Amino acid sequence: MQNSIQGGSGDPFGHMGTAVSNNSSNFPSYTSPASLASSSNATARGSEGMSSSTSLSSSSPSLSPWISSLSPLVSGDCEASIIENMCAKILNTTSSLNASSSVPLSTERTDLLTETEKQAIIEATGIIKNKPLPGICSPLAYNTLIRLLSDCPSIQLACLFLLRLMVLIPDKTCLPPSSTASFRGLLSMIVQPNNQLNGIPAIVMSLCTLSNLLTSSSGCDLIYEDDTLSSRLLDYVIMSLSHARVEMRQMSAAVILNMTIVCTNGKEGGGWRVPSPNSSALPVGRAGVREGSNEIPSEADNEEDMHPAAVQVICGTLEGVSDEIDAVCRQRRLASACRVLRSCGKVSVNLAKDIGFDVPVSDMLKRHNLTLEEKQILNDLH
Repeated sequence: MQNSIQGGSGDPFGHMGTAVSNNSSNFPSYTSPASLASSSNATARGSEGMSSSTSLSSSSPSLSPWISSLSPLVSGDCEASIIENMCAKILNTTSSLNASSSVPLSTERTDLLTETEKQAIIEATGIIKNKPLPGICSPLAYNTLIRLLSDCPSIQLACLFLLRLMVLIPDKTCLPPSSTASFRGLLSMIVQPNNQLNGIPAIVMSLCTLSNLLTSSSGCDLIYEDDTLSSRLLDYVIMSLSHARVEMRQMSAAVILNMTIVCTNGKEGGGWRVPSPNSSALPVGRAGVREGSNEIPSEADNEEDMHPAAVQVICGTLEGVSDEIDAVCRQRRLASACRVLRSCGKVSVNLAKDIGFDVPVSDMLKRHNLTLEEKQILNDLH
């Protein structure tokens, strides 16, 4: 499930994808290795004529291979000097605040960072500088950085910058179980209506961290072990698709796409599968086939049921997508919808028709500024 980390251009908050609006600078890069690998094929396909159909087919779309085989998007800028600068900012700021005693601390603590915690962060910095893939950091490093988000808001961005790299772990490895509570606290912090994060850059970086968590089985378990929190996360990112700031919309669309990729297998009839040990409460069939289950959805299930999260993704990504001016956002939204339509079949296609997506397909195909990938997804949709 884990993609290789894509190196940045030297800017820790570089461009997010290949098609970027001018407003998206200063934020982490997002690259899909699957789409990069097929770029030559996409170029060749771009010369093919666009379909003249203006309505969705009554059956699920037949997806192009690159959409079916998409892996979760990864944000992995790992320029060594920038990582070191972020670490230095954390250590220097906390030391300065300790000396001034300007931060109220709990009775159990005498300073923001103990020497052991400082060493854990330094060691974590060394680990995440390794390429192509870092190893597992110590539980103390994860727990300390997440704690500092509340204890020292001025360094939230630096902490989250390191965390989003620390959660990228090799295949067949697990994040430390003793850090589960800390990550659950981070997720709770993000989805709160009035969260404690210090401005849009920190919120974007926190979503980037959660998106990277979705690139490993261990990270998926952390997000999906609490059905309420994972549902609130989906609510939050779908709501943020209408945010005024393009970087918020882009990162929210990335989280939605990663959640969709994780819960669908890109195959017709695969349904929406929640990768969680706590998913036994979900109904069987298209409304929520349990991961690892041998149960086969019946035709009745397929026609009548659909997992609530899949419904949210279709409605949230397709509604108003033709009004989205940013190509990166549009492509991620359309790709998410297309994966759900492929996996959930007729019932999802009917839902897309009910929300009136037929007309926008025709209108969007007439645009001259669509990327090749967008044109393909739109063709696949009808």
